[in-house]
Amino acid sequence: MFAAAQGSGGAIGLLLGGALTEALGWRWSLFINVPIALVALALGLPTIIRSPNALRLTFVVATVFYAISAIVAITVIPRRQKLAL
Repeated sequence: MFAAAQGSGGAIGLLLGGALTEALGWRWSLFINVPIALVALALGLPTIIRSPNALRLTFVVATVFYAISAIVAITVIPRRQKLAL
């Protein structure tokens, strides 16, 4: 059952990603991850709160790093490419 979910999820993800990119542009493939990340954070937060301090600190650092990277990827890089052309 797990293998079937992985296989179908991969196929559906490619189809939905292609449709999203064709309809709205490639940047939406990055924006769509924000609500998914918020749901994952909300579902995982009880586990994170019960975790030891070292694991919790690692999670916070990783989250901040990911957020900064995503903001740079969505805003700074496309603008820089426009200016270079």
